[in-house]
Amino acid sequence: MSYNKKQVLEANTKAITIALSNNKTTEDFIHLKEYKGFGGIKAILLPPDKPELFSEADKNLIEPIKQLHQILKDNSKDNSEYEKYLLSIKNSRQPKWIYRYNKERIS
Repeated sequence: MSYNKKQVLEANTKAITIALSNNKTTEDFIHLKEYKGFGGIKAILLPPDKPELFSEADKNLIEPIKQLHQILKDNSKDNSEYEKYLLSIKNSRQPKWIYRYNKERIS
């Protein structure tokens, strides 16, 4: 079975949604186990409101990434907390020095 970025992104988003919710069922814990991380999804580092930065192969990830951002925003008490959640995902994907380089490049 090949690595399907969109399926992994959607499963991760579902797991994050469950993790951020207050009421979890037994079935929810099954979905939490499906969390795979973002290591193979380079596009997670890109701002979803700048589709021109996405490669052709990753254009199908724009909407799921927008959904992930919205879930993080909806479950954050303020923009600072949202930024912390986002930075946590980005830091799990790459070393900090690369993140700083990319942030300067796409800002």
